Amino acid sequence: MSHYTVGWHDTKNCHHEICEYAEDAWEAARFAREDVPYLQEHPFLIDEILNEDRLNKKKKWKTYLSNPQ
Repeated sequence: MSHYTVGWHDTKNCHHEICEYAEDAWEAARFAREDVPYLQEHPFLIDEILNEDRLNKKKKWKTYLSNPQ
């Protein structure tokens, strides 16, 4: 399982996020729709799904490349 951040904008254009653990982005979106009543009513307003585990690995790798020990 990976850690995902699912983001969406409401009708007032305020950005919201929820963190989900899932096997893939599709499952993360499904879990977010199950957990957030607003997304149950507006399931297509999700505008980002970030795999935080992959982002953290890239950051660590970039740090290592810029400062190898």
